[in-house]
Amino acid sequence: MIALDWKRGVVAIFLAGIGAALLTACGSPQAVPAAASSGQPRIVAVNVVPATTGSISVTKSYAAIVEARAQVDLVPLATGRLETLTVDIGSEVKKGEVIAELSHSTLDAQLQQAQAEFAAVKAAAKPNELQARAQLNAALAALNQLLNPSASDLEIAENRVTTAQSNLDRAKTKSAVAMAQSELSSAKTRLKQLQNPLASDLQRKLSAVAKAQSELNSAETKLNQLQNPSETDLVVAESAAAIAQSRLDSAKTKLSQLLNPPAPDLAAAEETVADARSNLSAAQTQLNQSISKQPSVQWRLVLGARIRLQANKATLENPALNSGLTPEEIADAEEAILANQERISVVLRELRSAPLLSPDDPYNSGSLIPADIRAALSTESEALKALETAEAKLREVKDPSQDTMDLVQNDVTVAQAALHSAQARLQELRNPSERTVALAQNNVAIAQASLDSAKEELKELQSPSQTRISLVRNNVAIAEAALVSAEAQARYEVDAAQAALNVASARLNQLKTPRPAELADAKAQVAAAEQTLALNREAYARHNIQAAQARVNQIERQLAETQVLAPFDGVVTQIWLSLGAIASSRPKTPIVTVVSKDVVVSLRVEETAVAYFREGQSVQFASPALAGQRLELRIDRVAPAGDQKDHTFLVQMSPLGTVPDLKPGLSGEVSILAGRENVVLVPKEAVRRQGSEFSLFIVQDARAHFVEVAGGLTDGKNMEILGGVQPGDQVVVSGQNLLDEGTQVNVITN
Repeated sequence: MIALDWKRGVVAIFLAGIGAALLTACGSPQAVPAAASSGQPRIVAVNVVPATTGSISVTKSYAAIVEARAQVDLVPLATGRLETLTVDIGSEVKKGEVIAELSHSTLDAQLQQAQAEFAAVKAAAKPNELQARAQLNAALAALNQLLNPSASDLEIAENRVTTAQSNLDRAKTKSAVAMAQSELSSAKTRLKQLQNPLASDLQRKLSAVAKAQSELNSAETKLNQLQNPSETDLVVAESAAAIAQSRLDSAKTKLSQLLNPPAPDLAAAEETVADARSNLSAAQTQLNQSISKQPSVQWRLVLGARIRLQANKATLENPALNSGLTPEEIADAEEAILANQERISVVLRELRSAPLLSPDDPYNSGSLIPADIRAALSTESEALKALETAEAKLREVKDPSQDTMDLVQNDVTVAQAALHSAQARLQELRNPSERTVALAQNNVAIAQASLDSAKEELKELQSPSQTRISLVRNNVAIAEAALVSAEAQARYEVDAAQAALNVASARLNQLKTPRPAELADAKAQVAAAEQTLALNREAYARHNIQAAQARVNQIERQLAETQVLAPFDGVVTQIWLSLGAIASSRPKTPIVTVVSKDVVVSLRVEETAVAYFREGQSVQFASPALAGQRLELRIDRVAPAGDQKDHTFLVQMSPLGTVPDLKPGLSGEVSILAGRENVVLVPKEAVRRQGSEFSLFIVQDARAHFVEVAGGLTDGKNMEILGGVQPGDQVVVSGQNLLDEGTQVNVITN
């Protein structure tokens, strides 16, 4: 370290001495500025522009995530064993599609019995009331028509005759008897199958028992492996934990080396910087010597500017030389460096004015620059690059960048997580948790229940119980009774329709040729029909029919509740139960999870930027999963209220059109054009920033005034000023580094 410091000091003092000598020889006033003489105010040349009013817009980006518009865990309305599952993970479903079905053999039998009871009650209800009411209505109509015959009455009577004839034809062709006959045949077939089961039915039940036994064996094997892990599994888990520990130790070592660099590494980096400085100094000396041999005025200007530039740089870079300088002197030196660099660049551009011979020749060998100077310029450029590289490496060793620290810290975090995972796996093998064991035991219990159920069904098929046989026989008897009732009902309806036709025909004849005797007979028929209706009205018959119908409806609703339907078009993302498992509505046991294919893009925006988002506005979306595509989204919703904890607002957007690759879970970035109108704008270079605070200088009455401002949006040219500056104020855009509050200025007009 002492040798390195000595070397840098010698180089700096040497450069300073050469610079002073050459400056004296050239007679230049551009040496390191001294403090202003006492009693003479300092006047600084500045450029100014007026603050303006205008519009500004920038593109802002926000992290976003793709989500399904709807997601639901489907729970059955009933409780029972899962008998049918028509989907798998990834299956697409349509709204109303049957996804799963619970066992419902008991409900099927109850429905058949209820339907048979309904048919029997309906058939047993006395039809005389209906016939009597029809006869009364017909008698009243006939009497009225006889008392007040008209053309319309005749037309109505003729229509009734036609209608009665149609009813008679329809009653003769009614298929209720055929339906009852079909149900009777079906009931007899079920009884025969129960008493003499088919070989295919037995084979299907045997297969179900074998499958249930296999699932039980698998569940018991997993439970045994969990409770008694093999030596191989333990060795593999211990090896994984050891590897994870080694990787964590390595990552921590790298992090420790970054935070506390080893002395040899630091010394080597400093030695490299010192060597690079020495090489640069030698290259600069060689170039200056080559330039000093040129007699032209231009080269003398270049040489003088270079010497002044090198002397000022040496002063600023050497703490021993710049420790006594005031901030104003340091600022003047920095300004002199920039001026000399610009002067050198201008002269060299003039010397390179000859046409390029080759685009790969950076120093234009066809120009007015001699070959030895071109070579020296190239050597100096390479030495400067080497110095910059060495200084960057030294800075990285002394003070690593935040990106490097974050990367190594992330490696430590990842290694720590991997170690925890490996240790947890090893611990689970050595001593499984009660929850894991309980879950495996529950799977064994479920498999045992499925096996017991399958065996019970096989036993019922091989040797049906007397109760089951009696139930099916009862269904046959009910079907036979329903057939008899249907035949009787059909005969009655035909007779009633024939009677109605006879009555309608007779009434039509009576309307055409009414007689007093017929009127008296019609009145007598009305009275008789009223008496018959009064005798045959029985409310209890209607009540029994309604009760039987309600029982059928109730069982049909219970059967519907054994089916699980898709609530909307979507995709199955999770299967919670296997066939044979018990599904329950209370407590709720989901069978599958369905998410909609329709997606939304969501993000959370801070309160200061929520005004940029408006419903109906279009934005751009990009995601690593979309292979360079940029999608156009429409803002559907901006939350009316923000999160009270982090003060952010939810924004949801949807794509314009169908995007098959846009799937839930993808991440991306939303870009939105944020803009303001009629705001105060100043050039970016006029504003100085320190932390989160902004300031600038304005010129009034030939003096500079320091102003703290509130900054807003910034584009490539201007910054929005929210307060502190008014339109028209003269804002300093160059020379600020030489200004203090109240400094006299000379405004330079470009």
